[in-house]
Amino acid sequence: MRNTEPDRGTRPAPARILSYKEGRRRLEREQREPARRTRRLAMGAAAGLLVAAALVFWRLPAFRLAQVYVSGNVQLARERIVAVSGLDYRQHLLTGLDGFDRSIFGSRELRYRDAERRILAGLPLVEAVRVTPKLPSGVAIEIRERRPVARLAGGDASALLAADAVVLGFLPADARAQPALPLLEGVSASTTVPGEPVTGPDDARVRRSLAVLDEIGRADRADEADWSLLAAVTSIRSISEDMSYLLIQLGGGELAVRIGGPQLLEEQVVWLRHAVRSGRLEDLGPGLLDLAAERYVYIQEEEGP
Repeated sequence: MRNTEPDRGTRPAPARILSYKEGRRRLEREQREPARRTRRLAMGAAAGLLVAAALVFWRLPAFRLAQVYVSGNVQLARERIVAVSGLDYRQHLLTGLDGFDRSIFGSRELRYRDAERRILAGLPLVEAVRVTPKLPSGVAIEIRERRPVARLAGGDASALLAADAVVLGFLPADARAQPALPLLEGVSASTTVPGEPVTGPDDARVRRSLAVLDEIGRADRADEADWSLLAAVTSIRSISEDMSYLLIQLGGGELAVRIGGPQLLEEQVVWLRHAVRSGRLEDLGPGLLDLAAERYVYIQEEEGP
């Protein structure tokens, strides 16, 4: 007769009893697993969409350079600026984007820094430049040109100087068609290299004279009139930080004017511009108009015997 009694040696081990905390953690893991799988699938799908969008973005003609917009240029030709920038038509708009900076509105914007550096290095006339993408399929180049404000004579040519003393070029000393720019007197230069600031023993006086002329040019531009005081200045000589002498061409001859220090420079220039333009100084005769004095005075030149 067969023994149906279970074998004591093969009896199953008693089930492990979980604590409440362990059971709760296991249940939470099991409940989170489907959500994790869903998130992983969603992330994979999003990554795939991003890759596909990037490929489409890279190949779309709308994101290939087709037009370069240049603004702010007066003396420089658009074609020359584009050529120096190194931008290639049909290049992708992402190519060369290598910098962030703040726009005039305070927001951050992408910039083509290499193109900006090439323009500044290759075109001394450019004082500042900003190169940004302009969707679709365009790049905007905005420049501010240096303006020649004075001539510095030396040897067989005169160097044309901007307000920051950068040499913009040269003119023959006997050039008849040269622009009506004041001559810097009483100063000399050791080096005059195009695209570089002029250097020499009289650097301080050169910069003082250029600051006075730049203020005159600024007053001319602010008025937006056809008449220019800067064009009437024939020469300037700076003696010190607080004293410069101008020669101004009037209808009846030249007028000598003494300009004071930088604290009241703008006020002196505005007054002088109005006085010259209104004709108030035409009949003064030979002498010196002193704007550096506490009160503006005219010192009549004494006539000889």
